[in-house]
Amino acid sequence: MGHGKSTLARRLYDLYRSEPSYEVILLTNPDLSSALQLLKRVTDSVDIPRRRTKLDQLQEFENYLIENHSAGKNTVLIVDEAQLL
Repeated sequence: MGHGKSTLARRLYDLYRSEPSYEVILLTNPDLSSALQLLKRVTDSVDIPRRRTKLDQLQEFENYLIENHSAGKNTVLIVDEAQLL
């Protein structure tokens, strides 16, 4: 606590967000009870439709990542307070 990790995460988010070749996702306080909840929180942040199962949601996210890569974009996921996972 108090070492500037959150400040660094937000600075990285600001830097990547301003670059058109990056799609950046910032999660703060990810205190979630399941992997599916985490996945849905990530996909919600980039407007990916929700699916009922973890496998279907993961497929949606993978398709999104492939589309971004094909468009020349790198996707960066920054998780602040990741120890809560």
